[in-house]
Amino acid sequence: MAMSIRQLAFERLAGPERKSTLAAEQILAAVKAGALCAGDRLPSERELSELMGVSRNSIREAISALCVAGIVRTRVGDGTYVASPTKQVPFAAIASLRALGIDVLDIWSAKQEIETLLLTEAIERVTDDDVQALESIIENMAEAIPLGAYQGYSLSNISFHMRIADIADQPALKRAENFLLRITQRIYKPGDIAVSDFLQDHLYKSYLTHSEILRVLREHKVADAPEVMKNHFNEVNRYLQYVLQEEQRV
Repeated sequence: MAMSIRQLAFERLAGPERKSTLAAEQILAAVKAGALCAGDRLPSERELSELMGVSRNSIREAISALCVAGIVRTRVGDGTYVASPTKQVPFAAIASLRALGIDVLDIWSAKQEIETLLLTEAIERVTDDDVQALESIIENMAEAIPLGAYQGYSLSNISFHMRIADIADQPALKRAENFLLRITQRIYKPGDIAVSDFLQDHLYKSYLTHSEILRVLREHKVADAPEVMKNHFNEVNRYLQYVLQEEQRV
């Protein structure tokens, strides 16, 4: 059913922050609070942009990140709806992918190759405004960790990589990245994982590797791109090995 915009108390966003990320977090908060429930249709892009005081492009980016995270789903020509909640644990997601003949480690290997290419292209095109937007996303990630806001961290992670893909301006690579983001979100969903010391440590180290990616963008260090991306995926692989070990215990 369609939600009346009067039922949604979204705040108007101001300042230099990455507005699409904050818009996505407001929609996520509305879902968590029960103001938006599974099956509800979100207000239109125009209505959301008016409610939050941001551009429709920012709303579109927010919806894209929420779609990748599995929070909402878009029906072409109909609208955007809140998706049914899933509590699938990572090792269950791995099992379902293996049943389809998909090797999880191969997915991340492909993702590393694509994201290295995207980062290299983005370094050549990045602007000061792009850097400022990415800095804001990094700040959101840092704030989410001590608060235990793991879904918020995940949304910021998605927004970070989607932004780099936008900056790179390579349509084929961007399509591949969006596809792999959707698949990997079935496994890498911090909001669905039990809070643990390991997860806290992983998210902090992940934040550090994202900060290094931002550094090479800011400094236009093309030569450093493969190494920082390798370090980023080394941390991802550490997480995957942990999940795979947990799977074997079940």
